[in-house]
Amino acid sequence: MQINLSKTGRLFAGTALAMSLASQVSWATTLPTNANTNTVRGKLTLTHISASQWRADYEFDKAIDGLRFRKIGEYREQAWKPGANLAVAAQDKDKDGDKDSYLSTSGSTTRFSFFIRPYGQFVEGEYAPINQFTDGGAAIYMGFFLPDAILNQQTSKLTLEIHYQGLKDQTVLPPTKRSNAEDSAQAYAYFGPQKVSKAGAMQVVLDPAMPEWMRDMLLSTSAKVSSYFASAYHRPLLTPLLMTVALSDLESKGLSIKGGASHGQINFRISGKQSIIESPTLRDAFNQLIAHEIAHIWQNNLPHDGIGEEAPWIHEGGAEAMSLDALLSSGLWDKEKFNAMQTKRWKECETLSNSGTDLATNYRAHYVCGMKRFDDTKLNIVTIWRALIDESERSGKVYSEQMVREVVARLQHR
Repeated sequence: MQINLSKTGRLFAGTALAMSLASQVSWATTLPTNANTNTVRGKLTLTHISASQWRADYEFDKAIDGLRFRKIGEYREQAWKPGANLAVAAQDKDKDGDKDSYLSTSGSTTRFSFFIRPYGQFVEGEYAPINQFTDGGAAIYMGFFLPDAILNQQTSKLTLEIHYQGLKDQTVLPPTKRSNAEDSAQAYAYFGPQKVSKAGAMQVVLDPAMPEWMRDMLLSTSAKVSSYFASAYHRPLLTPLLMTVALSDLESKGLSIKGGASHGQINFRISGKQSIIESPTLRDAFNQLIAHEIAHIWQNNLPHDGIGEEAPWIHEGGAEAMSLDALLSSGLWDKEKFNAMQTKRWKECETLSNSGTDLATNYRAHYVCGMKRFDDTKLNIVTIWRALIDESERSGKVYSEQMVREVVARLQHR
């Protein structure tokens, strides 16, 4: 049985609903990379308009020529249909990669709309755009709804106030508000019939098709691990923690688990026939993935983002080491199971190293070799990460290789 675990990587093939987009128009010149210093302010309202469709309405405080999003594979091409006054800009990219840009077909305007359908695929290294529940509910990643404005053939920063509207009698759970509005959107909004349940200090929304053994395991593991992190790292959560778990494609072969932590949230999508068949291997896989994602929540349990774009081995390898420690210290795993999983991770890193793999760019290396780098310090992982979190809070900086070197050196020589 193959179990795929992680936020990154291609886990399983979903079925995308292809939609015909407006005909492409060519932008007269390459869309510029220099941003206009004028900030455009606006409002986004995401409305669930039918069982399988949402509408994203953008309104702006000044007329603009279009919108420019970071490209997320074929997500927008296949699942977003622009409104009548928008067309797709062809061959748009800049130094940061490909873009999905849409230009007004009727001159500058203060309103644009998109119609969005369910989308089941993943893009390596990205959050799942939409997690669909078996009862028709959905968790939608709002970070992909944040564009720049196109104004006078320049890109301008767009600051959005976001509103959510569900169907009648539907539960709508927006991302937790943070002081930075853009940070608030780096999480999922849930639309669906499920009511929020409690698991210790956590709020949970679980797919109704989930078997009882899985539900009990998820709630128990989450409560024990989150309690351990709060105690070990001397930091209660700054914002409430929400966990959503969606089941899909239960008739497909095999098993895949997709999990990711975002601001104040942990979101999972589980698919395949074997996902509902209880086994010790599957329980261990769930336990470790839940603990790994909760570790990310504590790494980012700061007034600002501690996790940055550089050196992903720090937060991914750190979360691996923190998760194994939490499973052992909370009593969910014994020492034998801990040692076996630690040794397995070390051997995987050794295999990658001996194969000539570029460890700086390989996503599995970020996990297993990142963990080994922390283990090789011979320091307790709680001691290291308490110090890193404290240093990030003190400095206001994200975790970096320099910060890790300085913290480890200080701990080793005290």
